[in-house]
Amino acid sequence: MTRKLAATTPHTTADAERWYGEQMGAKKLEHQKRLADAEQGRCTCEPVKVRRRWSDEPDSLKVRTVHDADCAKWKPWMEEVRPRG
Repeated sequence: MTRKLAATTPHTTADAERWYGEQMGAKKLEHQKRLADAEQGRCTCEPVKVRRRWSDEPDSLKVRTVHDADCAKWKPWMEEVRPRG
């Protein structure tokens, strides 16, 4: 369920997104969504799953999710798997 824009209105945030998309275009809407996701620390990329033996756990294969360097969820250890740029 989406949130209402204000307590006294029947309109929701989904309505606001739709209106923005109609006025500004789908490309600008996606850009704004990406900025909002980054600001709130949500993933903004297509992460990859990597299965290998990691240096901190040498005994078994582990699957870890690796994000792009410009994603809010990127961590420094991910650089060894997916270099910046």
